[in-house]
Amino acid sequence: MKKKRTIKNPSAKALRTPTFRPKVIHSKKRYVRKKVKLEEIDDI
Repeated sequence: MKKKRTIKNPSAKALRTPTFRPKVIHSKKRYVRKKVKLEEIDDI
């Protein structure tokens, strides 16, 4: 069996998708807020 690799930052995968790319803002505070929102959506 393959060892499952732990993903350190699961939201990074969503950020990498081409549809999301224009929404990424390089301001750190806003970037963190978006990451938190993505994680909340994943939890539901």
